[in-house]
Amino acid sequence: MKKQLPLKCDKMTPGATLNAANCIQKELFTYKNSSETFNIQDLACCDVFTRNDNDPNNLCFHDCTNSVMTVALKPSERLKKVEKCQNGKNLVPCFNQCLTYLHRHKYRKNFIFSEHCLWKNRMVPGKIYVGSNVR
Repeated sequence: MKKQLPLKCDKMTPGATLNAANCIQKELFTYKNSSETFNIQDLACCDVFTRNDNDPNNLCFHDCTNSVMTVALKPSERLKKVEKCQNGKNLVPCFNQCLTYLHRHKYRKNFIFSEHCLWKNRMVPGKIYVGSNVR
């Protein structure tokens, strides 16, 4: 916990990982309901940073997943880390929409990128996109 590294729970079920993360956060930050704040269930929202032509190495996606899994940091600090990723700055509003959507629906509905966000935010400004890649 002191090093504030992401949780590594590869051998645990998703439910057990969620329970452990929520327990840690409740003890560290004394809030009553983890679904009211940025928590491990919000990992799905990191997907908005995938398929981003401005970030070919998916650095923002990896920063996001690491931030979500670093439960020793306050939720507000983890959100700031996600929002700082320069290659994904156009997608941060979409990420925040995803969080709001998942919280509003209590994680019972999936967030569909194309229904809530603009694909142009994943495109390189000034680049012309027509059909398949030309090789």
